[in-house]
Amino acid sequence: MAETRRQVEDFFEATVRFVPQGNHDQYKSTLMLLFNMADASVRLALMHSPREGAEILEQFKGIVRAQASYFLLGRFPDQVTNPVHRAHVPQ
Repeated sequence: MAETRRQVEDFFEATVRFVPQGNHDQYKSTLMLLFNMADASVRLALMHSPREGAEILEQFKGIVRAQASYFLLGRFPDQVTNPVHRAHVPQ
C-alpha cells in the first residue's frame, strides 16, 4: 500500500496542473482507487483465458478513459464505447 501511495502521489504531482483546482482532492482519491483497480484488474485478467483477460483489461481502460475525460474536460464522454460488445452506449 505504501508503494501504491507513492506512485499515486508521483502521478498526481505530474498531472494535477491539468485538473481544475476545485477537483484536486477528488482527483487524488480517484487516482488511489484507479491504481488499486489496475492491480486487481491485471490479476483478474491473468486468471482467465487470454480472450476474457483482454476483455477485462479493455473494460478497465474504458473506466480510466471516462474518469480522465471527467477530470481533464470537466465532463464524462458523450458516448462510451463498450469494447466487449462493440456497441455505443449513450450516457
